[in-house]
Amino acid sequence: MEGKETWVAVAGILLAVGIAWAAFQWYNPLNAQPSLESGSVELQIPAHAFVGSPVQARMTASGERVMGMELSTKGFTQGIECKNMTTCTHTFEWAFSAPGVYEVIARGVFLNDSKTATQTIVVEDTTQRCADQTVYAFCSQKKPLYCDEGALVESCEKCGCPAGFECSASGACNPQPFALEISTLDAPVQVKTDEPFVISFMLVPARAIEPGTTFFWRTRINGAALEKEGSLEWSQAFNSTGFAQKVEFNGIGKEGAYDLTVQVFYAAPSEAQGLPFAEKTAQGPLTVVADHTPPGPLSNVHAVFQNGTILVSWAPSLEADVKQYKVYESTADEPGFTLYGFKVSVNAPSTSIELPSSLGGGVFVVSAVDWSGNESAYSAPAKAQ
Repeated sequence: MEGKETWVAVAGILLAVGIAWAAFQWYNPLNAQPSLESGSVELQIPAHAFVGSPVQARMTASGERVMGMELSTKGFTQGIECKNMTTCTHTFEWAFSAPGVYEVIARGVFLNDSKTATQTIVVEDTTQRCADQTVYAFCSQKKPLYCDEGALVESCEKCGCPAGFECSASGACNPQPFALEISTLDAPVQVKTDEPFVISFMLVPARAIEPGTTFFWRTRINGAALEKEGSLEWSQAFNSTGFAQKVEFNGIGKEGAYDLTVQVFYAAPSEAQGLPFAEKTAQGPLTVVADHTPPGPLSNVHAVFQNGTILVSWAPSLEADVKQYKVYESTADEPGFTLYGFKVSVNAPSTSIELPSSLGGGVFVVSAVDWSGNESAYSAPAKAQ
């Protein structure tokens, strides 16, 4: 009896150990099976398609918990909800609007992860076009051309005319007289080398012009490789007052006679070939001469101490072509002899400058310099007071 009880006890112990071992194996992470939750995504699309034709893409996401799927490419994105499925399949449909090579991305969304699959598709255009790529039965970008079953024909009644042209019964566009006239062109007759100058011109309407119309102008100095361009937007007031424009040039460095021309266009000059335009040339050439005569000496030069600085001032030059003034300070001041060193340049029309007090002689002279680089004699000296 005693042996039987011992056997039963041993059996109970073995059973308990077996149950514990089985439980350990069940929960042991080392023995866990791979989860499907990471999932996979498959994408099936055709290799080629055509512009405007439907494209179908079949997408499948597989995993323990598929939450949703999304398909995207240029110009198209669509998604669906899968609601904890283990396999989710859907067919997406769309059309491309332009030819090219497109990347299509399929993305599967899982509970704790997402996966993507990518493929490319070549989209071709089978639309019938004319030689300039205009689609059949459409107007070309170049008015008045119309794409008529492969042939570009003039059809201004369908496609209109460019600015400055009017439609004729034949379908062609005939040039109109230009909408603007250049009534005046004012420019100097003579300037000195490197001297800045200004020209001006007046534009007046040849007929009533619709407000908001844009015009482009260009000024050219032939032979000097000088050219300036600009634009203007016409207003209702200009129909009665006209439009005045000033153009500044920095100067011409070489002597000679130059022709000055103003042109006005409906489009930027680089794009205006073949369009009507207005043009006016100055009555006489612009003459550029060398200048070897310096300005006259300056007067009324003063130097005054104030707040730790010295204010040097002078009367403006009477010459019209003065570019700048040069201020000199004495570096040695002895009876009958003063040596000056250059201090600073001051651009005209300024006629004064504050200088820090220094250990120099405190005696100042000022000169004037014209656009040709000619410098006047020194002014009378002014000792700082």
